[in-house]
Amino acid sequence: KMVNTAKYINLFIDLSLFGVTQSREKQNQDDLIAFIEHLGDEIAVNNAYQGVKKGVPFARVQVLGLLSSVIAKFPELSTLVINFYQNSFKSLDKSALQNSLPNRTKIRITQAILCLIPIVTRNLDDDRVRELLQEVLMCLTLDSQPSVRCFIECSAGYILSQYPSAVSTVYTMMRSSRKVTNCNALLNALFSILYRHIMFLEKTDQLTKQCLDETLQRISVWTCANNHNVRSFACSCLVLLAPVYKKNAWELSMFYQNQVDFIAESSDYNKLLSKRIEKNVFFSQFDIIDDLCLFNIFSSLPLQHNILENECVSKQEMELQSFSLDYPLFSGSFMDLPRPLCHEQTDYLIRFKDLTEFTSLQKKITPWQVMASNLGIEFDRSSTLKGDLIVYASLISKGNNLGGLSRTGEIFGIKSMVVNNFEILNNKDFKSLSMTSEKWVEFEEVPYDTTLTAAYFKKMKRLGYTIVGVEQASDSVSLEKFQFPRKTVLVLGRERDGIPVELLSYLDVCVEIPQLGLIRSLNVHVSASIMIWEYTKQHLIGKETVKSEGS
Repeated sequence: KMVNTAKYINLFIDLSLFGVTQSREKQNQDDLIAFIEHLGDEIAVNNAYQGVKKGVPFARVQVLGLLSSVIAKFPELSTLVINFYQNSFKSLDKSALQNSLPNRTKIRITQAILCLIPIVTRNLDDDRVRELLQEVLMCLTLDSQPSVRCFIECSAGYILSQYPSAVSTVYTMMRSSRKVTNCNALLNALFSILYRHIMFLEKTDQLTKQCLDETLQRISVWTCANNHNVRSFACSCLVLLAPVYKKNAWELSMFYQNQVDFIAESSDYNKLLSKRIEKNVFFSQFDIIDDLCLFNIFSSLPLQHNILENECVSKQEMELQSFSLDYPLFSGSFMDLPRPLCHEQTDYLIRFKDLTEFTSLQKKITPWQVMASNLGIEFDRSSTLKGDLIVYASLISKGNNLGGLSRTGEIFGIKSMVVNNFEILNNKDFKSLSMTSEKWVEFEEVPYDTTLTAAYFKKMKRLGYTIVGVEQASDSVSLEKFQFPRKTVLVLGRERDGIPVELLSYLDVCVEIPQLGLIRSLNVHVSASIMIWEYTKQHLIGKETVKSEGS
């Protein structure tokens, strides 16, 4: 039976990690929905639906319960399961962003390990427990977000709560930490684990002065570390552990007492370190005994680290059934802490407050013309205000510069834009910056060639246009002194070399932008945008709008 069950272990593990990622737009929608739910009964829609929807995270907890039952029946599989999770963890992207799929997968892995640790350690001897603790601590050597490290610290804390003598493994890891690439984050996590371990031992009347002395000694070494974060965290732990001596009527050595007094009285500790500890809700308020419950593992801890709501199990889902796991459903006061709002939700909150409190609000809208285009409704752009500025950009080759120019030109009402080849309008780099502006800007194709370009300039001069080059020349006019003719062809040079010498003779005037810095020139897109804005300011801003048809 055990052999047959082992065949399905990989399936169980895959199901326990299952979940989908989402686009940024969908994440923003979920963030807004979560904020509306956060407002509670004040919003009518929150009372409209009373049912409980079981999500993917709920199913993952069920799978972990099943996996726990299998391990309880076949203890031989425990090593296989934990090794699989750890190998999966090591294979993931080390620099994953907070709500990216790799980071969320890391969270699922460490949640799974934490849930299975009680049943796994139940059948191990002391030596194997130390090996397991070392394997768990090794996960801290990989670069991970705090939202992942908190579950690793909980797993280590649980092991130490059941096997206090295994703390020597933490000391060993601390001693060899300099060999680890992610040394600073590892040390901070080890400080946190040791501090929680001391608090646990004291709470359960297992703490001895020898154990406290050794922990204080191990941490105090790092109060002189080169890294500021390591140094400040070690100082904080030292100050927090010192009162334990007084509480148990033990004597703290004069050396450590002076060190603690110096840290506590320093302005840096009062202004910075103590505030950092208070802001670290997991370190300052999570109790390894009282708060280790399923709801905190699958909801409170992720939410406190601003993980998306759809990655968590709701309280209503938790109440639906019991799971075959060794933790209670609800426990401790950590679950009652208010959820911190992420940046996007804070922005929503500000918008929903009384607007009279603010003197200025951001206002970004989607023009109705674009909305009409998305709906398939044709829109006549000729009814909008525009000038007689033609931007000659055949010398520019980079799609991102041309895309940015197209966007700038559409916003400031240029008449048309000249490019070397129409194919650039389908270029990926062009589209990434144009923001669909190519739908509204008139384009003309003039392949760059000295003869063709000269002919184009002559034709435009016959039509009454002035050819204005954006170039630093011996006779160029400074922009603040230049008055753009109404009918202007604005000639832009190449990205590096500017306007070729052979074309300078065809220009009526060269205009340059005054500079205060040491760099030779601006990017061509930036230069063009400044010129286009100056033209718009002189000829279009404050002028009457063009009358629409039928008016």
